[in-house]
Amino acid sequence: MDSSRIRKDIVKEIVVETALDTKTVDAVISHQFALARQAIDKYNSIEISGWGKFVIERYHLSKRIDTQRNHILNMEKRRDELNTEGRVNYYQKLIDAHKILLDKMLIKLENDKLEARS
Repeated sequence: MDSSRIRKDIVKEIVVETALDTKTVDAVISHQFALARQAIDKYNSIEISGWGKFVIERYHLSKRIDTQRNHILNMEKRRDELNTEGRVNYYQKLIDAHKILLDKMLIKLENDKLEARS
């Protein structure tokens, strides 16, 4: 079930239970979802009354960065072992693409750290 469907179901349920109009309930739910997203982005966590505190771990991005670095090292090693120019060029293009992806991940991780501090 996608999130927009879940949101619509929440709105519908509240409208039925409270007799409030759909537009008002939808605005409140949208606002609450936006605040929840801001809390997650800023603090890497959210606390929902009656449900508990949920912490979003940035570990996964760090793990992906480590994996990406290992891929690059392995491809560089394979490239250096090759003796045909075509294969060397092919591996160099792969390495360059992976380095671009790694740079983007490092920027994302740094931005996440800066946002967490503010």
